[in-house]
Amino acid sequence: RDHQILEANQLYREEFGASDRSLCYEVCKGRTSKCPDCLVDQTFEDGEVYSSEETLITRDGRRVNAVVYTRPIYDDNGEISSVMEVFTDITEIKKLQRQLALMGRAVAGMAHRVKNILMGLEGGIFVVNEGLDAGDQEAISEGWEMVERNVDRVTAIVKDLLFCAKERTPEFETGIQPQDSV
Repeated sequence: RDHQILEANQLYREEFGASDRSLCYEVCKGRTSKCPDCLVDQTFEDGEVYSSEETLITRDGRRVNAVVYTRPIYDDNGEISSVMEVFTDITEIKKLQRQLALMGRAVAGMAHRVKNILMGLEGGIFVVNEGLDAGDQEAISEGWEMVERNVDRVTAIVKDLLFCAKERTPEFETGIQPQDSV
């Protein structure tokens, strides 16, 4: 109930520098007081299992995204004597989620650009067809220019996408002094 660590597995001891009787909020959050909405307190209060996403700080200062679960531990009289916390490291999952979100935004932006170009192509085709039906060479030329311009725009987008997708080793110039730029 006083947030002291009674037992910890080897990985927790190594990653967070925990020792017996350390305070959990100091060890994994770097805090000087208990966490607001403390899951351990909630489990002591009603005996329920709780979970939440938390950011933990390892002994070397790394930030770890984790899902924290609490579970009551009962004594022989059926009273809650302690609460067990279990951490599941989801740091890599969070990184992937951020990358997927960025990729989703990029794809949506690209789809919007392509849609606008397709509208221009449709407009050009319409003008060409109208010119053909009316025998109007000027309209045909104007519509064909619209088609060519929009094909060039689609080509540029595809080349940009291929450029971004290609892995390459960066080439660094030697002899550059950062302080000169600053």
